[in-house]
Amino acid sequence: MIDSVKKLNDAKIPIVLVSNPLPGSFVTYVGADDFEIGYREARYLFEKLGAKGKIVVIEGTPAAPTNRERVRGYQRAFAEFPGIQVLGSGIGNYQQPDARRVMEKFLTEHKEIDAVLSANDSMALGALEALKATNRTAIVIGINGILPAVKQIETGGMLASVDFNMFKIGCTATRAAVRHLRREPLPEKVMLPAEVIDKTNYKSWLVPVDQRTCPEWSEVAR
Repeated sequence: MIDSVKKLNDAKIPIVLVSNPLPGSFVTYVGADDFEIGYREARYLFEKLGAKGKIVVIEGTPAAPTNRERVRGYQRAFAEFPGIQVLGSGIGNYQQPDARRVMEKFLTEHKEIDAVLSANDSMALGALEALKATNRTAIVIGINGILPAVKQIETGGMLASVDFNMFKIGCTATRAAVRHLRREPLPEKVMLPAEVIDKTNYKSWLVPVDQRTCPEWSEVAR
């Protein structure tokens, strides 16, 4: 999208940038802090493991800024929890089938895996498929709060997910565009907080997307 952004900038067409940082000029950026999301996800898992255990990591698409930042967050958590042993890290490209293949390989290589740290929910679901097919169990955690993952949290199949809420991000970006057209003030960035979804609060995420309401501007713009 870098070339497209350059053309829009040259034409002086204002852009609200969403989700992935890019070079260029923008009226504002709306997203979430992927470093904080990755760090919170890993830290939550490691605390649940009692600060020790054998884990595998399933990363997203290597070139994606979201993945790079989440993995950087993982590395911070690894440094804080020396009792966590990383058996291996594989590329799942944010896709369920790819993650299943990665997890199948891990399961053949390691007789004991305590947990799976997945950079998104689709890959976490792929890991669950591989575990089920081999009659193995492990704690699984993801990112996004997608409905199938939340249902897994409800039934105990997944430990948790961290909310990277594209519905809220999309709503907020649209509000930002309207504010720009109305010549209302905009911050340089609007960052949505990282919220852990687990057994204590998952019901809010069971509401279908078409029935959810957009957050008020005052709730998200600080």
